[in-house]
Order: sequence, then structure tokens, then C-alpha cells
Amino acid sequence: MKNNLKKALGALKGKVIGKTSDVLSAPARLKYGLRNRTSDSKYKTFKTVNDMRGVPDKGNESDPLFRARATMRLEKMKQREALENN
Repeated sequence: MKNNLKKALGALKGKVIGKTSDVLSAPARLKYGLRNRTSDSKYKTFKTVNDMRGVPDKGNESDPLFRARATMRLEKMKQREALENN
């Protein structure tokens, strides 16, 4: 039992107990989690559109390809506006 406790504390020492800067508060974890989820969804959108290049969409909101292309157009417009404002 004593040996197992030492092993457990040794394993945790470098990861959790050792550095307090690595331990994030709840709001920081939420912020980083949202950022990662947003970037993952953007990546999936771009991948969907690039994989379906040349395929016509249905032109309505129920089509995921149409939604992905519309999202990409909005992103491009936002980027252009940001460049023009700076």
C-alpha cells in the first residue's frame, strides 16, 4: 500500500503538483476549449468544401455543403473588411 501511494504521488508530482502555471482556472479552460472547438469546426468546414469541389449544392439551408460554402463566404468577407479597416 505504501509503495503504491509513493508511485501515485510520483506520477502526479510533475504533472499536477509540480507546476502551478500549468493548472488552468475554469474560465481559462472554457476559453481554450471553445477556441479549439471553433478551429476544429472551421477546419472541418474547409475540408468539406475542398473535398466536394465541383459538386453543385442544392441551394437550400438543409444542405450541409451549401451551409459550409456560405460560412466560407462570410469568413472571406469578414477578413476583407478587417484588412480594409486597418
